Amino acid sequence: MRSAVVAVSLASAFSIFSPARREAKEGTAAYRNRKYEDSARRFGEAARRDPKDPAWAFDLGTALGAAGKRDEARAPLAGAARGGDRAVAADALFQQGTLDLGGGDYRSAVEHLRDSLLLDPSRADAKRNYEIAWRKLQEGPPPPKSSSGSPPPSGPKKEPKAPSPSSPRPDQEFEKRAGMTRQEAEALLRSLDAEQRQREKTSPAVGGRDW
Repeated sequence: MRSAVVAVSLASAFSIFSPARREAKEGTAAYRNRKYEDSARRFGEAARRDPKDPAWAFDLGTALGAAGKRDEARAPLAGAARGGDRAVAADALFQQGTLDLGGGDYRSAVEHLRDSLLLDPSRADAKRNYEIAWRKLQEGPPPPKSSSGSPPPSGPKKEPKAPSPSSPRPDQEFEKRAGMTRQEAEALLRSLDAEQRQREKTSPAVGGRDW
């Protein structure tokens, strides 16, 4: 699989004919045919045969996520992120953040996508998802709905009260949810924009590799 990954781990490079790699190739074929559970089984077997290579754990987590098994996908993705391969770690953190974003956990999505971008600032997909998660986090939780699915009726309008000194300010609420200040989040976005523009001027497009 890993069609979007441009780096192959050293363990993979030296195990072209290994049983783990053969399982991974079968997993790739199953993934392309949208047989995600079969793909996850194949990648799980590759990870069992060669547990030192974080690439198999990354592919296992990706296949599980595609199969809709988000909770099961988290452990192998977290393991891949800790595996010592910088490219695989960036991809695993991106997948974790994307799963969090799809599940509505915007704070965790911001954290994982930010860490992915710190490892690989050139990823346009991670930057896009980071911006989406960051904006969702700013919006805060949606208003509660009644059991009928419609918003609860509003009562008499009241004059807004001034916040007390002990009430958290909006910036404090954002920092609590995002794990960073608003200024830090905005600075990261500006830095990523500038680096992306520079890369587009000076670097040719790089194609992905396959197993």
